[in-house]
Amino acid sequence: MNSIVIVSMVRNEADVIESFVRHHLAVADAIEIVDHASTDGTSEILAKLCAEGLPLTILRYDGVAQVQAELLTQCMAQAFEAGADLVLPLDGDEFLWPEAGGSMAAVRAALCALSPAAVYELPWVRCALVQPEEGEDVFLPHRPARRAVAPDALGKVMVGREAFLKAQAAHGRLAQGNHHFLIDGADGPQRIVPQRVHGIFLAHFPQRSAAQAASKAAVGWLSNVAKYSQQTTKANHWRRAFERLRNGERVGMAAEGGEMVPLPPVDEAVAQSLRYPMLQENRVLRNVLAAAEELAEAYRESEVLRLARRVTIILPYFGAESPLSSLLRAFSAKDILLLNFSCCRLWRMILLHSCRSSSAARRRR
Repeated sequence: MNSIVIVSMVRNEADVIESFVRHHLAVADAIEIVDHASTDGTSEILAKLCAEGLPLTILRYDGVAQVQAELLTQCMAQAFEAGADLVLPLDGDEFLWPEAGGSMAAVRAALCALSPAAVYELPWVRCALVQPEEGEDVFLPHRPARRAVAPDALGKVMVGREAFLKAQAAHGRLAQGNHHFLIDGADGPQRIVPQRVHGIFLAHFPQRSAAQAASKAAVGWLSNVAKYSQQTTKANHWRRAFERLRNGERVGMAAEGGEMVPLPPVDEAVAQSLRYPMLQENRVLRNVLAAAEELAEAYRESEVLRLARRVTIILPYFGAESPLSSLLRAFSAKDILLLNFSCCRLWRMILLHSCRSSSAARRRR
């Protein structure tokens, strides 16, 4: 029987994070979540879930850039080193679901039957809550919802241990969004062709309220741009919503295109009401300002490092060392100087070096 681990990177998912964890513990032996500087109460809910003794590990990432693929690749490697046979990288708004409804036990049985020697692809199906602005204190899989008839063109990958280890010789890694598993080839990154999984899909709930949808788009696009890579232009759904916000337009629940049908119910032994409903209102401006402040701090530090110049001044000094040392160290504590001493036979040579902002250095420590 396979040991199954779920890894995820989340940001500002307070309305859904408890449902995500409890739902997937019916399938996974362990869950590891990277909390990307959440400001909406997600961190506090995760701490409460950990305090219950659940097989849940929480890591914190406070960087500004969207480095989901890089961090989750590291989490996958650690999970395989710890003995996992199958690792599923999921977003916080994605839920494993049996195709025709039924029990989560059947989902686990299907995953346990997969070989650890392959990379797999799960169908990715857009879903929408029937009453998105109501029932935020209810376990999400118990809320009435609809699903698209056809899955998205892109799926989501999961990786077996043997396939992952084999791919490491070619720098095997997740692509942004967890849609592909890549290796280095002669002509650049190449996608490992996955095996399609049948009978299970990922129910994707990207929009659950107007405030949540606007906050996710704005903060997501800012962190995506901060990464500044070939993948920067890929998150077009965030970019379009961000442009509407910037132009003063209202960003709410997007109209769902395509045919939708009722999402079949799933049987699981989870209470109807959440134990930790949202601890604070999902305020768009608060979340966006917090992300903007992180970007400004990162820019300030990068500019200080870029403009730093080293200057050495040599001064002859014939007095006692202790009083001068105390005085200069007091200046150093105020971000003015970083000093160093060297001694000669006739006098003490004081070398005063300019340095980077020590406030930035202290923040890194």
